[in-house]
Amino acid sequence: MKLLLTQRENDVIEEDYIKYFSKYHQIEVISNNLISNICLYDYDGFVLTGGGDFIEQPKRNLLEKELVKYSIENRILLLGICRGMQHINFIFGGKLRVINNHVRVNHKIKIFNGKEGIVNSYHNYGMYKEDIPNCFNVIATCGKVVESMKHKDYNIYGVMWHPERDNYLTKWIDGDCII
Repeated sequence: MKLLLTQRENDVIEEDYIKYFSKYHQIEVISNNLISNICLYDYDGFVLTGGGDFIEQPKRNLLEKELVKYSIENRILLLGICRGMQHINFIFGGKLRVINNHVRVNHKIKIFNGKEGIVNSYHNYGMYKEDIPNCFNVIATCGKVVESMKHKDYNIYGVMWHPERDNYLTKWIDGDCII
């Protein structure tokens, strides 16, 4: 599978993303202002990586919005990690709120099928179930906070944890690795 990864605006992508995703897939990283220079049909999926608040990165936001649109139109896999999930939620009309005690901690999550797991957390903003658009199913929560979601009709996923930092955290979801 060939994946295209986004990156922070005016920065380089964290090496952890490269190490994690290149174990499983062929990857390329796109600069936030070069979408017109690539052929999106060359990719099997897109990863909207974490890093920074989406409000502060207008070029990246435009790129990611185009990737979401292309993903829907062509039924291509799209994964949002942390900030990427927040942005997907926002693009579909969802809301964000300040979330306390979710920076540099590990915490339990409950999965819709009754399983539990431990994930890392590095975010100040998040969503409650009522903040998620109706076109998404909530997959995992930590109390009221949504930790993972999946679009009901498209191959679009979001996780609020960082699998590239602790990759063992993705293996127990329904016995499959969703990433």
